[in-house]
Amino acid sequence: MDASTQTPSDIPTALAALSAAGVTAAPPLEAAVTDAQWLVYASSGVTRTGTLGALGAAIPQQTFGLDREWFNVVPLGGGRVAFQRGDLLTVGEVLPDGSCVDVRDNHQVPINHSLVAVGADMVISYLVQTGPHGYVGRAIIGRIRPDGAYVQLSESHLWDFWTHIVPVQDGLVLFYNAETRLAATGRVTPDGGFADLQNHPGFDPWTHVLPAADGTLFFFHKPSGAAATGRVEADGGFTNLRSGTPFLGGWGFTPTRDGRMLIAPPQGGQLVARFPVDGWLADARPVAGRVPPGAVFVR
Repeated sequence: MDASTQTPSDIPTALAALSAAGVTAAPPLEAAVTDAQWLVYASSGVTRTGTLGALGAAIPQQTFGLDREWFNVVPLGGGRVAFQRGDLLTVGEVLPDGSCVDVRDNHQVPINHSLVAVGADMVISYLVQTGPHGYVGRAIIGRIRPDGAYVQLSESHLWDFWTHIVPVQDGLVLFYNAETRLAATGRVTPDGGFADLQNHPGFDPWTHVLPAADGTLFFFHKPSGAAATGRVEADGGFTNLRSGTPFLGGWGFTPTRDGRMLIAPPQGGQLVARFPVDGWLADARPVAGRVPPGAVFVR
């Protein structure tokens, strides 16, 4: 169901489910935050931008065409976005009015399966390969300079195979394998080095691991609806914050860059809540309008 056609019964049902999971509703005005800006890119090149207001209004800004078939579309913060296909990495910037300008094209950058932004100017290029004992990962760490130029900082790091590589804060990264349920932590150093920190076996099965603004992580298993939160400590330790939450299966979650979570319940429509508040969601309210599926928040 399109959010623009949602009936009044859709959102109250979703809010009741959030309330059962310990999420408060109806934020006071003093709890509001600033507008967040999103971008939606389609492989056809059609790109849309818009904002998610402090009080939950989703407002479209512009629609325009970019190059086709970008494989990675990775927000860097401050409106900057890295677009990559093959060995071409282009840095663009989404302006406050929703338009997008090219900053720089970078050729012959490391080819990867996933590009992970660690802070505003550091990226990990992660390539999965087949080894004698199964899958392995090779990672190259690079910097994106203020002028948009990509600079490779490291030689290839040999890593285990991970299904999720999630930036935390201050160079900390959480690695998770959804098949083995093993997690590990490490730190990317400013010179492109990498330090292993701690292993954490026995995680629950998760389909999504999402970062929040302060280093809290949101774990979600979409088929069952199970959710939890945790925090990676400075030494690589992991602290459980919240678990055993009775969400419904099929919900969708997208973190903004301003400490909120965009929530798409299976009943239709959308909500937005502050996150994290003591390691959990709070102050959920309906979204007026609609943030399109596949949106990434760029500022």
